Amino acid sequence: MSEEHYGNESTAASGYGEEQHLREGPVDDGDQPAANDLHDLFSHADTREIFYAALTLSREGLSRAELETALANHPALASTVLSPASCIDILIGKSALEQTVRQADGSEISTEDFVAQIESGATTKANGTLVVRSSNQAMDVVGEMSVSNRLTAMFGDIDPEMAGLYREALSFCASPRTLKQIESLISSLGYSTSPTRDRETVYASTVMNTLAQTGAVCWDGGWVLTREGVDALN
Repeated sequence: MSEEHYGNESTAASGYGEEQHLREGPVDDGDQPAANDLHDLFSHADTREIFYAALTLSREGLSRAELETALANHPALASTVLSPASCIDILIGKSALEQTVRQADGSEISTEDFVAQIESGATTKANGTLVVRSSNQAMDVVGEMSVSNRLTAMFGDIDPEMAGLYREALSFCASPRTLKQIESLISSLGYSTSPTRDRETVYASTVMNTLAQTGAVCWDGGWVLTREGVDALN
């Protein structure tokens, strides 16, 4: 991911303490972003799945620390140069994530009100926990971007004769598979994995990259179904 798209990673990763998050809050771009602005979040292959994961995990609200930990352990993080903190900052800046503060009594208030309380001496930073929650508009886009919907669109775009191969590849990845194992599967289905004159050539990397764009599989020590990929097949 280049700085042109999402800013300086080193600054985002190291320059934000919790107090700075409280004081800055989301970037104010005036009006709420249009839905197509949020769709732009999913237009880059290297960040699509980590953004999707962050918004899905935060639908009911998580502390910022919990979300950072979850993203740090998510396989999709390996596809991007962004840190978990940077991913969250970008989503807050796009109003895809909303940030509040959970007080000691369990109630939630805006970050602005909490900062005002700190500055007035009515409370201290230790009495609040930053909470992030996916916005309604973001969840609408996430629904459109569901793995099931993306798989349906993919199968609608590929040659019907190839659909069976892709379904076999999905089922095969119920357990982690190497590219070599997937090549063997493709060969067993009557296709060649290298150019020949007598058989159609199908590259394992093309099959898996296409499936990865649907969110149904990811690389996690091998090509394997994601949780939503499993759900979509059942």
